[in-house]
Amino acid sequence: MRAFRKSPAASRIALVSIGYFIVCVVILDLFLGGLDPLSQEMSYHLDGERRLLATSCFFALAVSLGATAVALRRTLDPSLATNLGLVFLALASIGVVVAGLSPPEGGPPSSRIHDVSSDVALPSILLGVTALTVSLRRTWPAEGPRAAATVLCVASLVIVFVGRGFMMDAGFSGLLQRSIFLCWLGWMWLVNWSSLALDRTDGAA
Repeated sequence: MRAFRKSPAASRIALVSIGYFIVCVVILDLFLGGLDPLSQEMSYHLDGERRLLATSCFFALAVSLGATAVALRRTLDPSLATNLGLVFLALASIGVVVAGLSPPEGGPPSSRIHDVSSDVALPSILLGVTALTVSLRRTWPAEGPRAAATVLCVASLVIVFVGRGFMMDAGFSGLLQRSIFLCWLGWMWLVNWSSLALDRTDGAA
């Protein structure tokens, strides 16, 4: 294992972007209205008068994914799991940008592009988080955050592969999507915040 290295600038960018994304989703879901967050996915905020704020929300998510990839590229040991995870996060970041520029109800070209980019981005986030969790468990020096990141990763897998069926059948596709994203955002926040905390500890020493 190589000496633990940090990328504080990338981690801070990721944390700010995650915070912005969460605030935007709360504003869109609870204050601006227009859709049911339990039954409708966040993508539908891209249609209508909320489009500008919703697009910025997608861009913030893309930045958080890219910045997390940059931070972990420096932090984690080179391995197959690390390389695959970084590629998947980068691919997801691109997919999220394209999805944010293509409203799902903007006509055949736009809706098709949105669907394809979402079909690329969401599995890529899942695979990226899973692969990087495997690498993180071998490299990350802080046991607590390492265990918590593993729990969030496993929770997202359980929601996707176990909860997806009955939640979709019950008409809770919006709740399903937001639950998965909560796990992923929590995972990214945790690894970036943990990196900064270790950076402060090292600086104090």
